[in-house]
Amino acid sequence: MSTHAIEKPNKEAKLSLFSKGKEIQFSALPSVPSGPTIVKAQKDTNPDLVFAKPFKIEEILEEIKKAKENTGNQFTRASKGYISLMNYINDTQTRKRGKQQFNPSKGFSAEAELTIKNEDRYIPQSWMKRANVWEDESFDAFQYSVNMLLNRLTEGQLASTISQLEQHIKEDKHIAYTATFIVEKAQIEHAFAPLYAKFIKNVSIAKLRDRVLNKTIDELDDFLINVPSTEEEALKAKGTSKFLSSIISNGILEQANGLNKLTDILKKLKETGNENIVGMLETFVMNSEKDFVLAIKPEQWTIFDECLKAENPSTYKGCMLLNIQELREQILNNRQATRKVVAETKTADEVIEVIRNLYCDFTEGTKLAEISVDANQFLQTALQQLPDHVKDAACYATFLGHAIPKCKLNGSKQYAQICTKYSNKITEQKIADEYPKIWQAFFKIIVGLFTFGHLSKEKATAITQTFPDAKDAKVNFLEEAKWFLYDNYDFQHPFKPQSVVHEISDALMMPEHIDNRDQNSPLSRLIAVATCRVVVNKVVAQVDKCDEIIQRYSRLLNQIIKKLPEVIEEEINIANEEYSFPYNYEELSAKIH
Repeated sequence: MSTHAIEKPNKEAKLSLFSKGKEIQFSALPSVPSGPTIVKAQKDTNPDLVFAKPFKIEEILEEIKKAKENTGNQFTRASKGYISLMNYINDTQTRKRGKQQFNPSKGFSAEAELTIKNEDRYIPQSWMKRANVWEDESFDAFQYSVNMLLNRLTEGQLASTISQLEQHIKEDKHIAYTATFIVEKAQIEHAFAPLYAKFIKNVSIAKLRDRVLNKTIDELDDFLINVPSTEEEALKAKGTSKFLSSIISNGILEQANGLNKLTDILKKLKETGNENIVGMLETFVMNSEKDFVLAIKPEQWTIFDECLKAENPSTYKGCMLLNIQELREQILNNRQATRKVVAETKTADEVIEVIRNLYCDFTEGTKLAEISVDANQFLQTALQQLPDHVKDAACYATFLGHAIPKCKLNGSKQYAQICTKYSNKITEQKIADEYPKIWQAFFKIIVGLFTFGHLSKEKATAITQTFPDAKDAKVNFLEEAKWFLYDNYDFQHPFKPQSVVHEISDALMMPEHIDNRDQNSPLSRLIAVATCRVVVNKVVAQVDKCDEIIQRYSRLLNQIIKKLPEVIEEEINIANEEYSFPYNYEELSAKIH
């Protein structure tokens, strides 16, 4: 397994943002040992065959415009390279180094990449619109709509999501894409497989329902022919089994046909004895309805009994088979099946749905209400979803920081133990093999929990000591917390943490305490950033009263201009470009002096 060191936030060109007096020392380069004399080839006197003409960005843009105007070709679906180039040029022209989009509702942007990784690489809709290649009626637009709708699917939004999706489906390729997308999501998101099955049951497009059913069966058959050999394949195989079981429970596939697929799994298990096939069988049966289990034929149970006898009950395979045997006995003896494992999964499913809905609301700027979930269970379940949030880990960490205090707390806080357990899980299950950035994402979660007062410095340090190659790493969590807020936090709502140093606490409470500050209040860079962002939030929320708001906080802004002018200049420039702030830095300075 490859190891991953802790990756800190990007501090390029800002090494002394929160520490004064630091200097970067450059040592002299080592002398190069002398070697044998190199005889260089004589320069060719012939004229150059290749001419390199320097171009300015404006000239490149002009050439692109000419090409689009003169060739008559419409860029209906431009290449990823073209889209990346256009965004790179726009960023170079309009953005300054180090700017951050710190509002969760704005999303988090990175520099445009000019390398093409693969054909399925995600290109944000905003990039395509800025490059003038986005078409509302294109297949790209359809894919975007399907992804957005199904990623937000919940039990309560089932009917509305179906209605919206069916409005978008107009062609056969739309049906094919939607069917594939649903099956792939069900294979990965096991907890939502029953919800996706219910979704398919209620759609009015019969062809879509048939496509999903056929593809699910094809996927199951493929796993039986090509037995899963990796952990990723095994997880997808289990997801396929659970989805097919849910499809049968919802009446999309007849029970008789479902029993035929069960026979296929049993025969493959008898033939191979493969652990992953056992996992498929257990998932299939344990998630089936009572009526389906009662309908299993004696000859099918005979095959199962043979497999059970051939397996040591103390092994993992043996335990899975015993789970099926226990369920069988409970149902056949006409007793109520407790099915402890399934009950726990159902509870976890409910918590996952709560987290999913709340995170969507949070990223849209909605203030979180009280959460009827135990705080320890909330954090534990949320960490299980971290692989899905590797790219937006900072935003996810901010969400957890705000959500945990809204939860109920049954007993004592166990946040440190939960994080340590998850750290060990990453190592033991080799999650980093599939998600190489998982350690960096988890580190951001730890920093976020420290920043919002849910972990002490000592506990946060102890957790990071469980990271690979981190035994000698010294993390300054106070500095990391400052950088975390600077890079990711919008200071939209006040937050009162516990057990956090005054500077961070004062910054987090700035939306509420700003009216109590004056020009003599202590000022650090973090406090200056928080002050600027709170003022910007107030102005953007009430643009018609912008002059009144600016005058109200003119003394605080003047204090920042005098002591930390570079901070307010950067913040106002970002606000001016990204958040429709009505004045640039020069205009604001003139207005408050």
